Amino acid sequence: MLTVDRRHFLCAAAASLPLSRLITAEPPQPPAAPGRIVRAHTPQNLETDFAALNGFRTPTESFFVRNHFAAPQIDPATWRLKVEGAVEQPLSIALDGVRKLGERSRPLTLECAGNGRVFLTPAARGVNWQPARSARPTGPVYRSLHCSSRPA
Repeated sequence: MLTVDRRHFLCAAAASLPLSRLITAEPPQPPAAPGRIVRAHTPQNLETDFAALNGFRTPTESFFVRNHFAAPQIDPATWRLKVEGAVEQPLSIALDGVRKLGERSRPLTLECAGNGRVFLTPAARGVNWQPARSARPTGPVYRSLHCSSRPA
């Protein structure tokens, strides 16, 4: 029969307290997302709070965020966009080059490809929500890249 005296028991219990606190500690929570409902912290998934909208267009700060993985950390000074594969002319362009392509704003509706999964039988695993919103985003002109790389 194993016997443990009180002193050894208390020493072992005290030594395990910090470790047990780390194991059971809640992960740090990211800051609140005003105008959005947090569906998952890691990876970040935020749903637009439909009740907070007051028009057809969704403000950028209220737009849904859907991720399957953590957001990549990039160094803007070394990051490059590569267009390769089924193209006649592969292209590699730095972030500053992308910014110089010119910008265009267009109204559009963006819908997550997973919409409708809530209706699947059996139920799909993961976050079941229906992100779709309308906005007027501004970004580089895709056609500039398309023409430069000449798809094969």
